[in-house]
Amino acid sequence: MEKEESFKKVYIYALIFILVLFAVSFIYYFSGKNKANTNNQIAYVNYANNQNNWQTYESDLLGFSIQYPSDWQIEEAPHYTDGVVDRVGGLLIYQQNEGASKRYQLSIFKEDNLAELSSQKLAQDFTNKSEDSRIQQIGQVNIGIYEGYGVTNVFAGDGLDEELFFANGTSSFTFIYPIKENNENYFNPIENYDVTERIIQTFKLL
Repeated sequence: MEKEESFKKVYIYALIFILVLFAVSFIYYFSGKNKANTNNQIAYVNYANNQNNWQTYESDLLGFSIQYPSDWQIEEAPHYTDGVVDRVGGLLIYQQNEGASKRYQLSIFKEDNLAELSSQKLAQDFTNKSEDSRIQQIGQVNIGIYEGYGVTNVFAGDGLDEELFFANGTSSFTFIYPIKENNENYFNPIENYDVTERIIQTFKLL
C-alpha cells in the first residue's frame, strides 16, 4: 500500500514538472515571437520613414520616375550614340565623399529596342558579345513592379558591375552599378549596393 502511494506521488510530481516545463516553453516561444514581430514592425516603419524622406526624379524624355535618398545626387546623361548603341539618354544617381574614393553610382540608360527583344534576350545578347568569362547570369529580377533580367561580374575597370535589363516595347532600360563587395575604388560599396537595390525598386514608367 505504501509503495502504491509512493508511486502515485512520484507520478503526480512528474506530471506537474512536465506541465510546468510545457508552460515555460510556451511563454518563452510566444514572447520571442512577439519580440521578433515587434522588431520587424520597427524595421518596416524605419524603412517607410526613410522612403518618405527620399526625392523623386521624373523625366518625360526618359519616360520614367524614380526615387533616391536625399543625400544622393543626380546628373542627367545626354543622348549619344557610339555607332553601335543609340542611347536616348540616361540618369546617374550617386553618392560620394570628399576623399579619394570614387563615387558609388547607379547609371540608368534608355536605349532603342526596335527589334522588341525581351529583357532576357537583351541580357543574353550582351553576354554573348562579351569575351569576359567572369560574367554570370543572375536570371529574372524585379525592377519596380516590372520583370527584368540581370547579369553580374561585368568588368568595369576599377571593379565589377551588375547590369539589369528591362525591355518595354521599342525601348529598353539598362541599370548598371558596382557589385556588393569591398572595393576601395568606390565609396561605401557594401551599404550603397543595398540602397541602390531599394532605389531600383522605385522605378516606374510614366
